[in-house]
Amino acid sequence: MPILAAWNAKEDLLELLALARTDPNREDVADLLYRFYCRCAESGPPELERLATTVQTW
Repeated sequence: MPILAAWNAKEDLLELLALARTDPNREDVADLLYRFYCRCAESGPPELERLATTVQTW
């Protein structure tokens, strides 16, 4: 299950980063960030929680 959680978090992050090329509105960015943060928090592995913290710091 940790591998699937990491894969899903990676896909969420890639989707979020892809928005940078599309001039997104704040709501779209906030929705994807929320999904990424929730998925990392609910997944269990501490590495994903650390990743979410790092992304939030940026």
